[in-house]
Amino acid sequence: MFTTSDIAIAICHSCDKNEKLRLQALLLVKNGSSPAKVAEDLSVHRSTVHRWMKRAEEEGLYNLKCKSGRGVKSFLTSEQVFELRKALSEPIPTDDGFSRGWQTKDAIQFVREKFGVSYSKSRMRQIIKNLGFSRITCRPQSKRRNQALTNEFIAEIKKRLLNPNHLFVTQDEGSFYVDSNRSKCWAIKGSKPIKFISGSKAKINIGGFYTENEEFYWYDLGIKKNTDSFLKSLIKFKKDIGRKIFLIMDRTSKGESTVG
Repeated sequence: MFTTSDIAIAICHSCDKNEKLRLQALLLVKNGSSPAKVAEDLSVHRSTVHRWMKRAEEEGLYNLKCKSGRGVKSFLTSEQVFELRKALSEPIPTDDGFSRGWQTKDAIQFVREKFGVSYSKSRMRQIIKNLGFSRITCRPQSKRRNQALTNEFIAEIKKRLLNPNHLFVTQDEGSFYVDSNRSKCWAIKGSKPIKFISGSKAKINIGGFYTENEEFYWYDLGIKKNTDSFLKSLIKFKKDIGRKIFLIMDRTSKGESTVG
């Protein structure tokens, strides 16, 4: 019969996570915990802990790894699995000429129509995961995006990166209302809380520049946020920085009129 010291040594020598879990369960039982308590702590069934204990007594502490050939058998052949992986590697074309990524229901439909095999969502997720895929949030991209202009812009950015005389700068601006009525508060569900305001529409317009050196410069844009206030803040920023800059701006009417 093995001792707590024997189990501890087996845990240290083990490189298999499943084997370590089973050895830890045996160690807890050996230290006085009930199999039911150990099963609850490890989120397994009570009979599973008893089965591990019996297997350790019959086969030894170093034979608790998962045996090959166990688990759910695949209904797909290796060629079919390869074809599924190849299909998942390509986006799904849509009717409007664009494409989208695969979802679990798409893979289920593909396997059912192509190979005549039906899987549940949970099983299909496991199959796709075993193929090396992960669920990743898609990055949104407008259908109106001009990829040719985007590539041209990226190429120009790369050229500028090789020019040490220019400093990369991004710019943005915002307005802050003095008497804001957009704030939220905790209240009982169904009630209608009230916030008393003066009715003032006064606001503060602030713009800022952020450089590649992680330096931030902010400027008061005055009462109106327009092209003139932006140009004044840009000229002041140029004087403060004392270098040539490569300015990256968002798509706004202000930006277009400035470029023009």
